[in-house]
Amino acid sequence: MALNQVVVLLHKNLLLKRRNKKDTLQEFLSPLYTIFPLVLLATVYPVQKWPAAIWFPAYNVESLSFSQTVAIGYAPDVPAVQQVMHRVGARLGLQPQFLQPFTSEAEAVQWYMQHRMSLWAIVAFEPSLPCPTTYTLRLNASAVPPTNVALAQPEACRQPLLRSTAEECPAAMYATSGSLRLQLALDEAIIECLGNRSLSLKLQIEQFKKPALTQSTADSMILYITPIYYVVAFLGLLHRLVTSIMGEKERKVKEAMRIMGMGIGVFWGSWFITYALLMLLTVTCMTILTNVLILPETPAPLLFALLYLYGLSIIALAFGITPFFSSSKSAAAFAAFTSFIPSVLVWPLLSLAPSPRWQWAASLLSPTALSLGLAAVLRGDEGQALGPEVYTVSSAVLMLAVDVVLYMGLAWYFDQVIPTEYGVQRSPLLCMGGILRRLFPRCQTAPSAAVPSQHSALDWDVECVPAEYNHREQICIEGLGKVFPHSLGRNGPAVVALEGVTLTMYAGEIFALVGPNGAGKSTLTSILTGLLPNSSGAASVCGLRVPQDIDQIRATVGYCPQHDILFPGLTAQEHLRIYAGLKGVPWAQTCSAAEHLLRRVGLADCASTVATKLSGGQRRKLAVGIALIGDPK
Repeated sequence: MALNQVVVLLHKNLLLKRRNKKDTLQEFLSPLYTIFPLVLLATVYPVQKWPAAIWFPAYNVESLSFSQTVAIGYAPDVPAVQQVMHRVGARLGLQPQFLQPFTSEAEAVQWYMQHRMSLWAIVAFEPSLPCPTTYTLRLNASAVPPTNVALAQPEACRQPLLRSTAEECPAAMYATSGSLRLQLALDEAIIECLGNRSLSLKLQIEQFKKPALTQSTADSMILYITPIYYVVAFLGLLHRLVTSIMGEKERKVKEAMRIMGMGIGVFWGSWFITYALLMLLTVTCMTILTNVLILPETPAPLLFALLYLYGLSIIALAFGITPFFSSSKSAAAFAAFTSFIPSVLVWPLLSLAPSPRWQWAASLLSPTALSLGLAAVLRGDEGQALGPEVYTVSSAVLMLAVDVVLYMGLAWYFDQVIPTEYGVQRSPLLCMGGILRRLFPRCQTAPSAAVPSQHSALDWDVECVPAEYNHREQICIEGLGKVFPHSLGRNGPAVVALEGVTLTMYAGEIFALVGPNGAGKSTLTSILTGLLPNSSGAASVCGLRVPQDIDQIRATVGYCPQHDILFPGLTAQEHLRIYAGLKGVPWAQTCSAAEHLLRRVGLADCASTVATKLSGGQRRKLAVGIALIGDPK
C-alpha cells in the first residue's frame, strides 16, 4: 500500500509541476543562469590544464655542453691546486689563459666585484697535501638561478631540460650553463690526483615528475568564487522546495492526508522523488555547461556525481528544516542561510591549509563538501585515493553521499519529535523506546482504552441508550481533556479547551456534536483523528486506542475539516482520485470511484474544474466527497 501511495502522491506532484509551468521552468533554469557569470569569467580568464609529466629522459653529465670561452678563477695559487685546475681545464677543453689564479678567495671575490663579467666561476680550495679535497664553488648569477626566490610557476619545467629555455624553466640553467659539468670535472680531477691515475665518472641527472595542474590567469579568484557560485545556484530550487512543503503544512493538507491513511515516509518519499527527477534534468544541463565552458577536460561523470549528490542533499536538508517552522517564508529564508553560510568555510579551509581531517569533518555540511570538491577539481586533485590524510574530489563525492543519508535520517527524526500545531509527537528517545521497555518491563504501564460509560437514567445530561445499541459501540470517550498552555505567549494563562468529556457513539447512528464557537468541537475531532494529543482521559475508535493506534484508526475513518484541504492546481476529479489512492483504492479504480462521488455530492458538471475556480459551496461539497472516498466505517 505504501508503494501505491508514493505513486499517487508522485502523480499529484508531477501534475502540479505541469500545471504551474512558469514556476517549474524557473526551478529548472535558475541554477543555469546563476552560474552564467562563471561562463563569462571563464571566457575572460580561461582555465588551462597541464597533464601530469610522469617521464623525463636521463642525461649523462659528461655529455653536457660547456663553453670554452669562460674564465674560471681559483685560489689559493699553490702547486697542488694548480695541478687540480689544470686537470679541470683539460677535461673542459679550456685554454690555460681562461684559468686565473688568486692568492686567496677574498682576492678573487674582490676582483669579481670590480670586473663583474670577467669571471664565470670561482673555485676556492682548502689547501691540503698531497691534493686539495674540499672546495667552495661560487658561480656567476648568469650561470645558475638564485635559490632564495621562486622563479618558476607551477606549470613550468614540463619539458625535458635540454629542450627548455631559462625563461621556460630556470632549473634548465643547471644543465645548459655548464655548472654541473664543472662540478663533475672538479670531482674527477681531485680523485685522479688522490689516486694518481686517470678516471671517468658516470653521472646522470633526471627531472622530478610533475603532477597534473589546472590553473587560470585569475586562479585565486576562480578557486574561491566558483564553489560558492555553485552553492548559490541551487538556492532557487531549495527555496521552491521548502515553500511547496510548507504550503501543504500551512494549509493543513499534510495532516489531512495523514488522516486519510498516508504514511509520513510516503509523504517525504514522494517529494524526494519529484525533486530528484527535476534535479536530474537540471544537473545534467549544469554538467554539460560546466564541462564545455567553465571547467573543460574535467571528467564529466565525476562532476555530475558531485553536483547531483549535492542536489539530493539539499532536498534532504529541506526536509530536516521544515519541522521547525510554521511559516513558509521563515523556513525558506533559514534554508537559504544554512545552505550558503557553510560554503564560505571553503575560504579558511583552503587559505589556512589545515589537516585534511578538518576537511573531512567540515564535509558533514554538504555545501562545504561541494565547495571543497569543486576546489579540488580546480586544483586538479581528481585522484581516486581515499584516506584521512588526503582530500580529493572522490572524498567530496563520498561525503555528499553520507550527507544525503544523514540528513534524511535527521529529517525523519525531527518530523517525529518536534512539537507542531497539529499532530501527536513522539518522545525524543523514540529510537530507544523498545530497548527501554525490554530493560525495564515492570516500569511500563499499558495505556488504557476508553470503555463505554455506564450512567444512570437519572443523570440529567446523559441520554438513555436503546437496547439495540448494546455491543455496537464505535467511538468511546472517557474523561477526555485538552489544555493549551500559554495562550497569549509564554507568560499567558493556559486555556482549557476540553474538560471531562465522556460520550459513546454507536454503529448505525448519526451523532451531531453541537456547541457555540470555542466550545471545543474542532479540538475534540482533532484529538480523535490524531491531529492533536489529549491532555487527559482516554478515547478509542472501533476498539483502537487514541493516539496509540492512530494509523489503524485513520484507515477506517473519513474526515471533513472546517478548512479546505485542496490543491490549487488540481481539478475536482483529480482530488478525489488522489485521496482515493491514499485510502488504498487501486489506481485503476480511482476514476470510477471519483465519478461516483462527484455525482453523489452534485459536482458531476465540475469534474474538470480546478479548485481555485470552484465556489465556496462547491469546495465544501468536494471536501465532503473526499471524506466519503474509500468507503470509511
